[in-house]
Amino acid sequence: MATFGTPDSKPDDAYRAVVAGIAMKKALVELNADRKRKSLTELRMGIGIHFGNVIAGNIGTENRMEYTVIGDTVNLASRIESKCKELKTDFLISQSVNEQLNGRIPTRNLGEHLVKGKVEVVTLYEVL
Repeated sequence: MATFGTPDSKPDDAYRAVVAGIAMKKALVELNADRKRKSLTELRMGIGIHFGNVIAGNIGTENRMEYTVIGDTVNLASRIESKCKELKTDFLISQSVNEQLNGRIPTRNLGEHLVKGKVEVVTLYEVL
């Protein structure tokens, strides 16, 4: 999990998150080319990004404290990522992220989908 805008948000947080996801995809292509040369199994990943408010802070005990984010936005991002296999893609974003992109990155509307733990449908976009 990665966060953009915590603890200080910037106007382009969603855009930077998608750019980071694109960089991750490119890095995986290079890694898999190397793995293929070594006769190793190809690795796969799914990326799911959602944009919204979170609760951020240190959680844990004195012995094991970590900075994290929690909330509906985090849960929905996880659920979006889990839709990658079903939709046969490796990079999905929510409508709120797509709106923040302002057309700067090409996406394809995959329509409305039910995600685990949600009653309302979520409009998903594939990052091309």
